[in-house]
Amino acid sequence: MDGMTVIDRLEVYAKEGHVSCNLNLYKRQIEKLVVRDGVAVQCGTPVPGWKGQFRCRIGWRYALPQTTAWHLLEMAAENNPQLKEELKNSAEENPLYPPYSSDGWEL
Repeated sequence: MDGMTVIDRLEVYAKEGHVSCNLNLYKRQIEKLVVRDGVAVQCGTPVPGWKGQFRCRIGWRYALPQTTAWHLLEMAAENNPQLKEELKNSAEENPLYPPYSSDGWEL
């Protein structure tokens, strides 16, 4: 996977039908994934021998529409029939449209 961006690596997992993976990331990469791409990141322990790098759990199962995470989720669903069915059923029960309902929360 040399020369691939973080998103390229996530797409590899999504194409296999996964909605999460583990990667070693730097703080700046983590921030970009969370803020810009809408991906959930759980930062773990530092990677020995790689200053500033952490072992992270990355997930896109609960992505919001119109984000990179949503693109990854759609890609995963195309390759995972069970996930595709779960998404279809949950979308019918709880539709979510931009600018995203607050369901009673003050914005």
